[in-house]
Amino acid sequence: MSYTVFITKFSWVNGVETPIQLEDWVAVAEADPEFEADPDYIGSYLWKSHPREPLFDYYGPIGIGVSYRDGPTFRKMFSIASRLDAILRGEMNEMYRLTENGVEQFYENPLDGDPDIICD
Repeated sequence: MSYTVFITKFSWVNGVETPIQLEDWVAVAEADPEFEADPDYIGSYLWKSHPREPLFDYYGPIGIGVSYRDGPTFRKMFSIASRLDAILRGEMNEMYRLTENGVEQFYENPLDGDPDIICD
């Protein structure tokens, strides 16, 4: 079973404020020569420059989901999120940010847990 992290504007607590539109995601992906569209699914793109070719998959109002995550994939996700004015959020409502120490996982509510560096 895989775990997905999303490039999103969605909050599991507050709902969707302004969803990422399919047209906006497609424009970003099509402008990036490292992506190749998956012909079987609208809004799905393979990151061809990565050895594992992770799939960036459009999940409607939730955003773009990625199930394979390593340091380079997280950095690619942060780059896309900045272009879409979005954030990275996991299935369990945790958030991610890029720090000088690597990718940090944290929660909006400090009672949910302390930040952890998960990859560099």
